Amino acid sequence: MENKELLDELKKRIAISNFESEYEQKNEKVFPENIFEERRTYMISKKRLLQAVSLFAVVLVFFGINAGINAKNHWDIGFKGYEDVERPLDYSTVKDATEAGYTEMLDMDYVVQDGIGVKLNSLLMTDEYVEITADFKFPEDMEINTETFCFSFGVCDEEKNVYAVSTRLNGYSPDWSSQSSVEYIKEMYQKWEIAFDRTNILGDNFISSGIGAPVISAKNHTITSKMTFTPFDVYPKSKKLYVSIKDLGFTMVDFSGEENYTEDFDVSDVEWNFEIDVPEKFYERTMTKLDLSEEIPNLTLDKVEVSEIYLVVKGSLEGFFEHVNEGEIPLKWTETWEKSIYITDEDGEMYYCNNSDNHTGKKDGFRYFFEITKDMLNKKFFLNVVQDGKLYTSELVQK
Repeated sequence: MENKELLDELKKRIAISNFESEYEQKNEKVFPENIFEERRTYMISKKRLLQAVSLFAVVLVFFGINAGINAKNHWDIGFKGYEDVERPLDYSTVKDATEAGYTEMLDMDYVVQDGIGVKLNSLLMTDEYVEITADFKFPEDMEINTETFCFSFGVCDEEKNVYAVSTRLNGYSPDWSSQSSVEYIKEMYQKWEIAFDRTNILGDNFISSGIGAPVISAKNHTITSKMTFTPFDVYPKSKKLYVSIKDLGFTMVDFSGEENYTEDFDVSDVEWNFEIDVPEKFYERTMTKLDLSEEIPNLTLDKVEVSEIYLVVKGSLEGFFEHVNEGEIPLKWTETWEKSIYITDEDGEMYYCNNSDNHTGKKDGFRYFFEITKDMLNKKFFLNVVQDGKLYTSELVQK
Protein backbone atom coordinates (compact mmCIF):
# COMPACT_ATOMS: atom_id res chain seq x y z
CA MET A 1 0.00 0.00 0.00
CA GLU A 2 1.31 3.47 -0.89
CA ASN A 3 2.19 5.97 1.82
CA LYS A 4 -0.65 8.28 0.77
CA GLU A 5 -3.14 5.44 1.16
CA LEU A 6 -1.78 4.64 4.62
CA LEU A 7 -2.13 8.27 5.68
CA ASP A 8 -5.64 8.53 4.24
CA GLU A 9 -6.69 5.46 6.13
CA LEU A 10 -5.12 6.75 9.33
CA LYS A 11 -7.19 9.89 8.97
CA LYS A 12 -10.36 7.82 8.78
CA ARG A 13 -9.58 5.14 11.35
CA ILE A 14 -7.21 6.58 13.96
CA ALA A 15 -10.02 7.01 16.49
CA ILE A 16 -11.18 3.37 16.46
CA SER A 17 -10.43 1.60 19.71
CA ASN A 18 -7.73 -1.04 19.56
CA PHE A 19 -7.89 -2.69 22.94
CA GLU A 20 -10.21 -5.54 21.94
CA SER A 21 -7.54 -7.24 19.88
CA GLU A 22 -5.46 -7.79 23.02
CA TYR A 23 -8.12 -10.02 24.55
CA GLU A 24 -10.04 -11.67 21.71
CA GLN A 25 -9.71 -15.33 20.77
CA LYS A 26 -6.21 -16.25 19.67
CA ASN A 27 -7.35 -18.26 16.67
CA GLU A 28 -8.44 -15.16 14.72
CA LYS A 29 -5.09 -13.78 13.58
CA VAL A 30 -5.28 -13.76 9.79
CA PHE A 31 -6.28 -10.49 8.16
CA PRO A 32 -6.68 -9.66 4.46
CA GLU A 33 -3.64 -7.75 3.20
CA ASN A 34 -5.82 -5.21 1.42
CA ILE A 35 -8.24 -4.71 4.29
CA PHE A 36 -8.11 -0.93 3.81
CA GLU A 37 -8.40 -1.01 0.02
CA GLU A 38 -11.42 -3.20 -0.64
CA ARG A 39 -14.68 -1.75 0.72
CA ARG A 40 -16.30 -5.09 1.42
CA THR A 41 -13.20 -6.51 3.06
CA TYR A 42 -13.70 -4.61 6.30
CA MET A 43 -17.46 -5.03 6.37
CA ILE A 44 -16.98 -8.66 7.37
CA SER A 45 -16.46 -8.10 11.06
CA LYS A 46 -15.87 -5.14 13.30
CA LYS A 47 -13.74 -7.40 15.42
CA ARG A 48 -11.44 -8.17 12.50
CA LEU A 49 -11.35 -4.48 11.58
CA LEU A 50 -10.40 -3.50 15.12
CA GLN A 51 -7.63 -6.06 15.08
CA ALA A 52 -6.38 -4.86 11.72
CA VAL A 53 -6.41 -1.22 12.82
CA SER A 54 -4.35 -2.21 15.84
CA LEU A 55 -1.85 -3.90 13.55
CA PHE A 56 -1.85 -0.84 11.28
CA ALA A 57 -1.15 1.46 14.23
CA VAL A 58 1.74 -0.72 15.36
CA VAL A 59 3.22 -0.46 11.86
CA LEU A 60 2.97 3.34 12.07
CA VAL A 61 4.68 3.35 15.44
CA PHE A 62 7.61 1.31 14.15
CA PHE A 63 7.88 3.47 11.05
CA GLY A 64 8.27 6.56 13.15
CA ILE A 65 9.84 5.48 16.40
CA ASN A 66 13.45 5.61 15.20
CA ALA A 67 13.41 9.05 13.67
CA GLY A 68 10.27 10.77 14.87
CA ILE A 69 11.39 12.00 18.24
CA ASN A 70 12.89 15.24 16.90
CA ALA A 71 10.26 15.85 14.25
CA LYS A 72 7.96 18.27 16.06
CA ASN A 73 9.68 21.38 14.76
CA HIS A 74 8.63 20.78 11.16
CA TRP A 75 4.92 20.04 11.65
CA ASP A 76 2.44 22.37 9.99
CA ILE A 77 -0.53 21.94 12.31
CA GLY A 78 -3.70 23.80 11.42
CA PHE A 79 -7.43 23.30 11.78
CA LYS A 80 -8.61 21.78 8.51
CA GLY A 81 -12.35 21.84 7.98
CA TYR A 82 -14.27 19.11 6.20
CA GLU A 83 -17.79 17.74 6.14
CA ASP A 84 -19.11 14.30 6.91
CA VAL A 85 -17.75 11.65 4.56
CA GLU A 86 -19.17 8.19 4.00
CA ARG A 87 -17.35 5.40 5.78
CA PRO A 88 -17.85 1.74 4.92
CA LEU A 89 -18.86 0.75 8.46
CA ASP A 90 -21.64 3.33 8.63
CA TYR A 91 -25.23 2.35 8.07
CA SER A 92 -26.53 4.56 5.26
CA THR A 93 -29.96 4.03 6.80
CA VAL A 94 -28.95 6.05 9.89
CA LYS A 95 -29.31 9.21 7.83
CA ASP A 96 -32.86 8.21 6.91
CA ALA A 97 -33.67 7.43 10.54
CA THR A 98 -32.32 10.84 11.58
CA GLU A 99 -34.33 12.65 8.92
CA ALA A 100 -37.43 10.74 10.03
CA GLY A 101 -36.92 11.93 13.62
CA TYR A 102 -35.85 8.61 15.15
CA THR A 103 -32.43 9.90 16.21
CA GLU A 104 -32.84 11.96 19.39
CA MET A 105 -31.16 15.36 19.44
CA LEU A 106 -29.79 16.11 22.92
CA ASP A 107 -30.32 19.59 24.35
CA MET A 108 -26.97 20.08 26.08
CA ASP A 109 -24.71 23.07 26.67
CA TYR A 110 -20.95 22.92 26.25
CA VAL A 111 -19.00 21.94 29.34
CA VAL A 112 -15.82 24.05 29.11
CA GLN A 113 -12.53 22.89 30.65
CA ASP A 114 -8.97 23.76 29.58
CA GLY A 115 -10.63 26.26 27.25
CA ILE A 116 -12.27 23.37 25.35
CA GLY A 117 -16.03 22.91 25.19
CA VAL A 118 -17.48 19.42 24.90
CA LYS A 119 -21.12 18.42 24.57
CA LEU A 120 -23.17 15.43 23.40
CA ASN A 121 -25.35 16.11 20.37
CA SER A 122 -27.47 13.09 19.61
CA LEU A 123 -28.38 9.55 20.61
CA LEU A 124 -29.59 6.60 18.56
CA MET A 125 -30.37 3.21 20.14
CA THR A 126 -31.58 -0.12 18.84
CA ASP A 127 -31.17 -3.65 20.18
CA GLU A 128 -27.87 -4.08 18.35
CA TYR A 129 -26.55 -0.61 17.60
CA VAL A 130 -25.93 2.53 19.66
CA GLU A 131 -24.64 5.84 18.33
CA ILE A 132 -23.69 8.97 20.30
CA THR A 133 -22.31 12.08 18.60
CA ALA A 134 -20.16 14.61 20.46
CA ASP A 135 -18.93 18.13 19.64
CA PHE A 136 -15.48 19.43 20.65
CA LYS A 137 -15.13 23.22 20.40
CA PHE A 138 -11.56 24.56 20.52
CA PRO A 139 -10.09 28.05 20.97
CA GLU A 140 -9.15 29.63 17.65
CA ASP A 141 -5.48 29.76 18.57
CA MET A 142 -5.26 26.09 19.62
CA GLU A 143 -3.31 23.82 17.25
CA ILE A 144 -5.40 20.77 16.32
CA ASN A 145 -4.97 18.24 13.54
CA THR A 146 -8.61 17.50 12.81
CA GLU A 147 -7.90 14.51 10.62
CA THR A 148 -6.33 12.36 13.35
CA PHE A 149 -7.99 13.85 16.44
CA CYS A 150 -9.12 11.19 18.93
CA PHE A 151 -9.86 10.65 22.61
CA SER A 152 -10.55 8.09 25.32
CA PHE A 153 -14.11 7.45 26.41
CA GLY A 154 -16.35 5.19 28.45
CA VAL A 155 -20.09 4.53 28.45
CA CYS A 156 -22.08 2.75 31.17
CA ASP A 157 -25.78 2.52 32.13
CA GLU A 158 -27.63 2.64 35.44
CA GLU A 159 -27.38 -1.15 35.82
CA LYS A 160 -23.58 -1.04 35.36
CA ASN A 161 -23.72 -2.53 31.87
CA VAL A 162 -20.57 -1.29 30.14
CA TYR A 163 -21.19 -0.21 26.55
CA ALA A 164 -17.66 1.00 25.91
CA VAL A 165 -14.24 1.62 27.41
CA SER A 166 -11.93 2.82 24.67
CA THR A 167 -8.46 4.33 24.99
CA ARG A 168 -7.18 6.96 22.62
CA LEU A 169 -5.18 5.49 19.79
CA ASN A 170 -1.81 7.09 20.44
CA GLY A 171 0.70 6.65 17.63
CA TYR A 172 3.90 7.77 19.34
CA SER A 173 3.81 8.06 23.11
CA PRO A 174 5.50 5.29 25.11
CA ASP A 175 2.23 5.12 27.05
CA TRP A 176 0.66 3.56 23.96
CA SER A 177 0.49 -0.06 25.11
CA SER A 178 -1.86 -2.79 26.22
CA GLN A 179 -1.08 -1.81 29.80
CA SER A 180 -2.42 1.71 29.32
CA SER A 181 -5.65 0.21 28.00
CA VAL A 182 -5.89 -2.07 31.00
CA GLU A 183 -5.28 0.80 33.39
CA TYR A 184 -7.99 2.88 31.72
CA ILE A 185 -10.46 0.01 31.97
CA LYS A 186 -9.55 -0.34 35.66
CA GLU A 187 -9.98 3.42 36.17
CA MET A 188 -13.43 3.47 34.56
CA TYR A 189 -14.61 0.36 36.41
CA GLN A 190 -13.59 1.91 39.71
CA LYS A 191 -15.42 5.08 38.74
CA TRP A 192 -18.59 3.08 38.07
CA GLU A 193 -18.05 0.87 41.16
CA ILE A 194 -17.64 -2.29 39.09
CA ALA A 195 -15.32 -5.04 40.28
CA PHE A 196 -12.10 -5.20 38.25
CA ASP A 197 -10.14 -8.42 37.80
CA ARG A 198 -6.83 -8.48 35.91
CA THR A 199 -7.36 -12.13 35.06
CA ASN A 200 -10.62 -11.22 33.33
CA ILE A 201 -9.99 -7.67 32.11
CA LEU A 202 -13.38 -6.79 30.67
CA GLY A 203 -15.37 -8.94 33.11
CA ASP A 204 -19.02 -9.86 32.85
CA ASN A 205 -20.31 -6.28 32.72
CA PHE A 206 -18.82 -5.49 29.32
CA ILE A 207 -21.45 -6.06 26.61
CA SER A 208 -20.05 -4.64 23.34
CA SER A 209 -18.18 -6.44 20.57
CA GLY A 210 -17.42 -3.47 18.31
CA ILE A 211 -16.53 0.11 19.26
CA GLY A 212 -15.52 3.09 17.15
CA ALA A 213 -15.31 6.89 17.36
CA PRO A 214 -14.31 8.41 14.02
CA VAL A 215 -14.33 12.15 13.36
CA ILE A 216 -17.19 12.90 10.96
CA SER A 217 -16.79 16.66 10.45
CA ALA A 218 -14.68 19.67 11.38
CA LYS A 219 -15.68 23.31 10.92
CA ASN A 220 -15.57 26.62 12.80
CA HIS A 221 -12.97 25.21 15.23
CA THR A 222 -15.44 22.46 16.19
CA ILE A 223 -14.89 18.73 15.65
CA THR A 224 -17.82 16.30 15.63
CA SER A 225 -17.14 12.65 16.43
CA LYS A 226 -19.51 9.69 16.35
CA MET A 227 -19.17 7.00 19.04
CA THR A 228 -20.74 3.74 17.86
CA PHE A 229 -21.18 0.38 19.56
CA THR A 230 -22.50 -3.07 18.64
CA PRO A 231 -23.21 -5.71 21.33
CA PHE A 232 -22.22 -9.31 21.80
CA ASP A 233 -25.94 -10.09 21.95
CA VAL A 234 -28.50 -7.29 22.42
CA TYR A 235 -28.41 -4.08 24.40
CA PRO A 236 -30.60 -3.80 27.51
CA LYS A 237 -33.47 -1.32 27.79
CA SER A 238 -31.33 1.23 29.61
CA LYS A 239 -32.93 4.36 31.05
CA LYS A 240 -29.71 6.28 31.75
CA LEU A 241 -26.32 6.40 30.08
CA TYR A 242 -23.19 7.82 31.70
CA VAL A 243 -20.54 9.05 29.27
CA SER A 244 -16.96 10.00 30.19
CA ILE A 245 -14.54 11.63 27.73
CA LYS A 246 -10.87 12.45 28.37
CA ASP A 247 -7.30 12.27 26.97
CA LEU A 248 -7.85 14.44 23.90
CA GLY A 249 -5.03 14.41 21.36
CA PHE A 250 -3.87 13.75 17.83
CA THR A 251 -1.06 12.09 15.89
CA MET A 252 1.01 13.65 13.10
CA VAL A 253 2.42 11.49 10.32
CA ASP A 254 4.90 12.51 7.62
CA PHE A 255 5.72 10.22 4.70
CA SER A 256 7.35 12.91 2.55
CA GLY A 257 11.00 12.08 3.17
CA GLU A 258 13.17 9.00 2.97
CA GLU A 259 12.30 8.24 6.58
CA ASN A 260 8.78 8.24 8.00
CA TYR A 261 7.94 10.31 11.08
CA THR A 262 5.13 10.04 13.61
CA GLU A 263 4.56 12.13 16.67
CA ASP A 264 1.73 12.26 19.18
CA PHE A 265 0.34 15.46 20.70
CA ASP A 266 -1.64 15.74 23.94
CA VAL A 267 -4.40 18.35 23.94
CA SER A 268 -6.10 17.82 27.32
CA ASP A 269 -6.27 15.16 30.01
CA VAL A 270 -9.27 16.69 31.78
CA GLU A 271 -12.32 14.44 32.08
CA TRP A 272 -15.78 15.46 30.85
CA ASN A 273 -18.74 13.58 32.34
CA PHE A 274 -22.29 13.50 30.99
CA GLU A 275 -25.56 11.88 31.97
CA ILE A 276 -28.18 11.02 29.36
CA ASP A 277 -31.81 10.35 30.20
CA VAL A 278 -32.68 7.82 27.54
CA PRO A 279 -35.86 8.85 25.68
CA GLU A 280 -38.88 6.61 26.12
CA LYS A 281 -38.88 5.57 22.45
CA PHE A 282 -35.49 3.89 22.94
CA TYR A 283 -36.05 1.96 26.16
CA GLU A 284 -39.50 0.88 24.95
CA ARG A 285 -38.23 0.07 21.46
CA THR A 286 -39.45 -2.97 19.54
CA MET A 287 -38.11 -5.02 16.66
CA THR A 288 -40.26 -6.39 13.84
CA LYS A 289 -39.80 -10.16 13.73
CA LEU A 290 -39.58 -12.11 10.48
CA ASP A 291 -39.43 -15.82 9.63
CA LEU A 292 -38.89 -17.98 6.57
CA SER A 293 -41.90 -19.06 4.52
CA GLU A 294 -40.04 -22.31 3.75
CA GLU A 295 -37.17 -24.00 5.55
CA ILE A 296 -33.67 -23.97 4.05
CA PRO A 297 -31.58 -27.16 4.50
CA ASN A 298 -28.94 -27.07 7.26
CA LEU A 299 -29.99 -23.54 8.27
CA THR A 300 -31.13 -22.79 11.82
CA LEU A 301 -32.32 -19.25 12.49
CA ASP A 302 -32.24 -17.80 16.00
CA LYS A 303 -33.85 -14.60 14.78
CA VAL A 304 -34.56 -12.34 11.85
CA GLU A 305 -35.49 -8.88 13.13
CA VAL A 306 -35.84 -5.42 11.65
CA SER A 307 -35.24 -2.07 13.36
CA GLU A 308 -35.32 1.52 12.15
CA ILE A 309 -31.81 1.16 10.69
CA TYR A 310 -31.05 -2.49 9.89
CA LEU A 311 -32.24 -6.06 9.44
CA VAL A 312 -30.31 -8.65 11.45
CA VAL A 313 -30.12 -12.35 10.62
CA LYS A 314 -28.65 -14.53 13.38
CA GLY A 315 -28.32 -18.29 13.26
CA SER A 316 -26.11 -21.14 12.16
CA LEU A 317 -25.50 -22.96 8.90
CA GLU A 318 -23.97 -26.43 9.01
CA GLY A 319 -20.56 -26.40 7.35
CA PHE A 320 -20.69 -22.62 6.93
CA PHE A 321 -17.14 -21.76 7.99
CA GLU A 322 -15.70 -24.78 6.22
CA HIS A 323 -17.31 -23.44 3.04
CA VAL A 324 -16.15 -19.87 3.68
CA ASN A 325 -12.57 -20.91 4.39
CA GLU A 326 -12.31 -22.58 0.99
CA GLY A 327 -11.88 -19.09 -0.47
CA GLU A 328 -8.41 -17.64 -0.99
CA ILE A 329 -7.17 -14.92 1.35
CA PRO A 330 -8.01 -12.13 1.01
CA LEU A 331 -10.51 -11.33 -1.72
CA LYS A 332 -12.15 -14.65 -2.55
CA TRP A 333 -12.51 -15.38 1.16
CA THR A 334 -14.41 -12.15 1.76
CA GLU A 335 -16.53 -12.56 -1.35
CA THR A 336 -17.45 -16.09 -0.28
CA TRP A 337 -18.41 -14.89 3.20
CA GLU A 338 -20.51 -12.08 1.81
CA LYS A 339 -22.19 -13.99 -0.97
CA SER A 340 -22.97 -17.13 1.01
CA ILE A 341 -25.89 -15.37 2.72
CA TYR A 342 -27.60 -12.35 1.20
CA ILE A 343 -31.04 -10.82 0.69
CA THR A 344 -32.97 -9.86 -2.44
CA ASP A 345 -36.26 -8.01 -2.83
CA GLU A 346 -39.20 -8.44 -5.20
CA ASP A 347 -37.60 -5.98 -7.62
CA GLY A 348 -34.45 -8.07 -7.89
CA GLU A 349 -32.24 -5.71 -5.90
CA MET A 350 -29.49 -7.45 -3.91
CA TYR A 351 -28.54 -6.59 -0.33
CA TYR A 352 -25.16 -7.73 1.00
CA CYS A 353 -24.27 -7.46 4.67
CA ASN A 354 -23.06 -4.12 5.94
CA ASN A 355 -21.44 -5.76 8.94
CA SER A 356 -21.22 -9.27 10.37
CA ASP A 357 -19.67 -11.34 13.13
CA ASN A 358 -19.96 -14.77 14.73
CA HIS A 359 -20.92 -13.81 18.29
CA THR A 360 -23.38 -16.69 18.55
CA GLY A 361 -21.58 -19.28 20.67
CA LYS A 362 -22.02 -21.82 17.87
CA LYS A 363 -19.43 -23.47 15.65
CA ASP A 364 -21.11 -22.39 12.43
CA GLY A 365 -22.88 -19.37 13.87
CA PHE A 366 -23.21 -16.01 12.16
CA ARG A 367 -24.84 -12.61 12.62
CA TYR A 368 -25.40 -10.50 9.52
CA PHE A 369 -26.63 -6.90 9.36
CA PHE A 370 -28.35 -5.56 6.23
CA GLU A 371 -29.43 -2.02 5.35
CA ILE A 372 -33.12 -2.85 5.37
CA THR A 373 -35.47 -0.99 7.72
CA LYS A 374 -39.02 -1.20 9.04
CA ASP A 375 -40.10 1.44 6.53
CA MET A 376 -39.03 -0.84 3.68
CA LEU A 377 -41.24 -3.77 4.66
CA ASN A 378 -43.95 -2.76 2.20
CA LYS A 379 -42.22 -5.03 -0.32
CA LYS A 380 -41.22 -8.69 -0.33
CA PHE A 381 -37.75 -9.76 0.76
CA PHE A 382 -36.05 -13.12 0.27
CA LEU A 383 -33.20 -14.77 2.17
CA ASN A 384 -30.68 -16.46 -0.13
CA VAL A 385 -28.22 -19.12 1.05
CA VAL A 386 -25.56 -20.78 -1.10
CA GLN A 387 -24.52 -24.33 -0.16
CA ASP A 388 -22.26 -26.56 -2.26
CA GLY A 389 -22.83 -24.37 -5.27
CA LYS A 390 -26.63 -24.56 -4.95
CA LEU A 391 -28.82 -21.55 -4.19
CA TYR A 392 -31.70 -21.83 -1.73
CA THR A 393 -34.23 -19.01 -1.49
CA SER A 394 -37.08 -18.42 0.96
CA GLU A 395 -39.35 -15.42 1.45
CA LEU A 396 -39.08 -13.50 4.70
CA VAL A 397 -42.54 -13.05 6.20
CA GLN A 398 -43.69 -11.23 9.32
CA LYS A 399 -44.50 -13.39 12.32
